[in-house]
Amino acid sequence: MPVLRTTKLPAKLPPPPELGERTFWDYFPRHAWRRIVFLLLALGAVLVLKHSGSWTFGGLLDGPPAPAPGAPPSAPVYHIKVTRPQGPEPAPRPPASMSQP
Repeated sequence: MPVLRTTKLPAKLPPPPELGERTFWDYFPRHAWRRIVFLLLALGAVLVLKHSGSWTFGGLLDGPPAPAPGAPPSAPVYHIKVTRPQGPEPAPRPPASMSQP
């Protein structure tokens, strides 16, 4: 069964592109400009934030800053010691039945 073609193929193929040096911009895909600009802006934002030292989580997990030496404490510090009560041991609890959650 023959294959029907609605368009005619050109008799001659176009010549291959000339070999030679490519410019710097020829190495970038032409349809990806938005992606390239976004990545450059994101990289710039990261570098600015890293340089400024603000808006980072670096100091978030650290404790509060230590007071200056010789400064009066801003709030009293309490130390609580937890001990077991003295006395007889409580009776063991009976095991729970399987029907109760």
